[in-house]
Amino acid sequence: MKIPKVRQLPSGNWFCQVRVRGESVCITEATRDKCEARAVAVKAGLIESTQTTNKTLRQAIDEHLDDRMNILSPATVRNYRSIQRCPYIAVMDRPVSSVKNWQRVVDDLSRVYRPYTVIIMWGMIKTVLKDHTDVPKVRLPQKTAHEAKFLRPDEIKRFVDAVKDTDIAIPALLALSGLRSGEIQALEWEDIGEDSIRVRSTIVK
Repeated sequence: MKIPKVRQLPSGNWFCQVRVRGESVCITEATRDKCEARAVAVKAGLIESTQTTNKTLRQAIDEHLDDRMNILSPATVRNYRSIQRCPYIAVMDRPVSSVKNWQRVVDDLSRVYRPYTVIIMWGMIKTVLKDHTDVPKVRLPQKTAHEAKFLRPDEIKRFVDAVKDTDIAIPALLALSGLRSGEIQALEWEDIGEDSIRVRSTIVK
């Protein structure tokens, strides 16, 4: 009998996938030897072909963040936490191994969010799933092209004339600078020169 190929997950566990009666069975164990032994036993029908991963998606995200808290940016962690709080992911508190239709999860998100947001959310969920199981292929919504809107030089002049000597002059001009909102929030007065703006840091939630 051919021994299934096993690989180590970022969590430190070992993972492999075998086919039993036409169905894919994912196996996760703490050591390589245990993973290979269980895979062979499942393949031979010596033990039940049940999944070994009982963590819910919420728990899997927690574990993923705990393992990488020192290397992930605050913005990335915040995005993962937003996914955990998303009311449209009905499988959040179900064991990862029990979810058979991840396409439905993507479709449910697509009814609420824009394609770009759904693609980002699924990318994060997929990264978490890799710690516990093989990632299924799903159809993602197509991103729609949006024409960027810029002010023409003559429009900028009229805009500046309209906002000068008003309370919103500084934030309005900063909005034209192309800086990210976090970079604008981190600016100090000494960063603003006569003909340049020096960006030294950014602020994230």
